[in-house]
Amino acid sequence: MNGRRRSFGSVSLRPAVVAVGLVSMLSFGAACMLFAARGQGPTIQPEQAPPMQYIPAGERERLARETDFKDRTQLSIELAEAHLVLAEQRTAAAQFNAASSELGIY
Repeated sequence: MNGRRRSFGSVSLRPAVVAVGLVSMLSFGAACMLFAARGQGPTIQPEQAPPMQYIPAGERERLARETDFKDRTQLSIELAEAHLVLAEQRTAAAQFNAASSELGIY
């Protein structure tokens, strides 16, 4: 092109091309850093699943036999307290899996 700059009217296109290229490179670099940083996060894996929550059949039958609402509530509280005491004892004995299982019973 005989060494002449392309222009559109009185505006030169060269600075616009440089600016677009610079913005594109910066955007690409920022995107690369975001994806690289995302992959470096710490991953925390639980050692085991949380305890299964259930009511044992014997306790369910005892609760079903109670017809009075207050008596049923009182029995429910007593059963829960018994499981909490067992969980506390197993925790003190460093039996953490058994203690965790005991907490799943309600």
